[in-house]
Amino acid sequence: MHVRVAGVGLVVGVGVGIGVAIRTSINQRYNNPMGELKLLPPPVDVGEVDGPVITLPALPSVTPTPTPRSIATVRPLTMEEIDRIVAPEFAARGNQLPDPAQSIFFGVVRDGHPTGSFITLQLRLHADPVLLVEGDQAALGMLVQAVKQHVVQHLEVADVYVFTPPGNTQELARLFDMQPEPWTVFAKRVDATDLKKELPQ
Repeated sequence: MHVRVAGVGLVVGVGVGIGVAIRTSINQRYNNPMGELKLLPPPVDVGEVDGPVITLPALPSVTPTPTPRSIATVRPLTMEEIDRIVAPEFAARGNQLPDPAQSIFFGVVRDGHPTGSFITLQLRLHADPVLLVEGDQAALGMLVQAVKQHVVQHLEVADVYVFTPPGNTQELARLFDMQPEPWTVFAKRVDATDLKKELPQ
């Protein structure tokens, strides 16, 4: 907003002004000799008035203070919480929920209630490494068949993964009728010494 001082009147450049004369019976009631009360003339564009320009300082920006959140803790989720929080996330991605008997789900808890954040620690079968000595290349299909029979006999159904460097990967995937996953796989060996380094002191 710009304000100019012109003559004896204060002119404010606000775009739209009011230029009216109020005729009121108050003047007559109190025998006002002026006969009528004049308002200030309508505002004019700041470019049409001579005089110094007064620039008003900008209003300071106010950043709302965030509401402090309660302290977060982590614990294993119960079966009811797994069914309510974890299972829908797996189903939404078309994945089967890992067997809770062989898996554990750690969840973030605030004020005694899970927030919905969790991490899954689960056992997964992976059919590697595979080693074929010279002359046994044709036996790869028999090895794969033995793995399939073992899975069906002992587990009935299970996901089998292959994490293997280039070599027999394509042939192994073809024999298992596998599909590539859009994942980047990371690995870390965890032991007590390593754990002490990463936990906050």
